[in-house]
Amino acid sequence: MADAGTVPARNSQGETSLFIMGRSVRFRSSAPSNFWGSLLKLVGHLAGTALIFVVFILLVWVVSYAVSGLDGFHKFPQNVLDIITHVEIWLIYVDVALCSVVLILGTIRFGMEIWENRHE
Repeated sequence: MADAGTVPARNSQGETSLFIMGRSVRFRSSAPSNFWGSLLKLVGHLAGTALIFVVFILLVWVVSYAVSGLDGFHKFPQNVLDIITHVEIWLIYVDVALCSVVLILGTIRFGMEIWENRHE
């Protein structure tokens, strides 16, 4: 039955295992014992994700500002500026994708903790 989908399981050491297609994926964490602990972990996860997103966007902005400053001193060829613009755009896409994955995993973890502690 484990091959039919995902089955969460928790052992005595606070380790969560997911069985996906017959393979075990393990997550180690200190599992909160109630809803408020799970909610606090989710809020912390969201705050951390927001911080990572803002820092990455800030870095892209600093690089863009530095390139435009250098372009003011000495004009770059248009093809170089186009390449730099494409790299900046792709860095923002990567940032959005990574933060989306982190948010989705945090939400899944929150749901799993709530499901495991639903009778407490």
